[in-house]
Amino acid sequence: MDNSNLLTIVLTLKDRSPFTYRWMTWMNENKCPYKILIADGGKDKEVEKYLKNYENYPYLNYEYIRYPYDTNLELFYEKFVDIHSRVKTKYVIMGDNDDFFNIGIFSELISFMEHNPNYSVASCNNTLSFRILDKNQDITIDQLAWNKKRKIEYSQYIQNSSIEDNDALKRLEIIIKNYSGIFWYGVVKTKDMQLITNILKDDNYRITNTNEYLLIFSLSLLGKMHLLNSSSHLARQQGTSQGAAIKYEGYGDTVHLMCTKDWQNDFEKLSLSLSKLFDYDNNKFRVLFNKFYSSRLKNQIVNEYKFHNSFKRFLPLNLKQNLKLFLGKSLFDKRNKDFEERISKFLNNSENKN
Repeated sequence: MDNSNLLTIVLTLKDRSPFTYRWMTWMNENKCPYKILIADGGKDKEVEKYLKNYENYPYLNYEYIRYPYDTNLELFYEKFVDIHSRVKTKYVIMGDNDDFFNIGIFSELISFMEHNPNYSVASCNNTLSFRILDKNQDITIDQLAWNKKRKIEYSQYIQNSSIEDNDALKRLEIIIKNYSGIFWYGVVKTKDMQLITNILKDDNYRITNTNEYLLIFSLSLLGKMHLLNSSSHLARQQGTSQGAAIKYEGYGDTVHLMCTKDWQNDFEKLSLSLSKLFDYDNNKFRVLFNKFYSSRLKNQIVNEYKFHNSFKRFLPLNLKQNLKLFLGKSLFDKRNKDFEERISKFLNNSENKN
């Protein structure tokens, strides 16, 4: 059954134009049947001109919206809320321009949501990850966007299992303890996303990626969270995220970060924001949330300092990343083989480059 009229893809942009051209070309070549809304908060007028010429991507149904340049978080939040307010379909999914969607999986995710209204999000239980390797470490965005005959290395991350407890607070406890960012890229009910983005804007979070925590924690309170056991619907390129070089909770020195005013303010806001989503005593909820979150932070800090104090003198700083890649490869099954081959073929095709 064709359910392509039920989903909209939201693509938020801030420059990195080579990735945008690559993303659009991939979606066009795969004849994406879903509506695409593009929210551009970058400075590049050439990409704006190119995307406004809809004949450049004849197989896509998309709308390009220009926003003011994202010079601060307030402008980003304005863009984020506005673009989601324009979604008219029942479901929405977010995308980044440095990733690839395996759109053949979307129909399964939508179908699951249609048949299970008590779920807030459906995603996949594994993520394909790739990086383009070059001996020269100082490479350009264009070189990161296109392969140009460099080596492409793939890995696979197995995610945590679905969260299907009937109790909302228990689901929140589980997602805080076993955090999985793949839900950020899941199929979500549009009405829920619009509710959450408005809370995000109104409460004005300051730490990069706290918005991700708010979204995923909120989804756990609004419904069950499903992970489809299939090939991945998403391939993420390593080292290209705009937040990759920014230290935020979960990356870097958590103890030092917790001492900052912005982190403390965001932490205070999280329980208040989440309490808006369901009928529960605010003070009791705050106590429970702090208990759940404090346990996560304690484990995180202990793990950070065990690693740095025990191994930093003897092992490379990127050991954790290398171990993830190794474990990903050792657990690699064949379900993403076709997706991997299609990406490699696409990246090696020089005719795709703008």
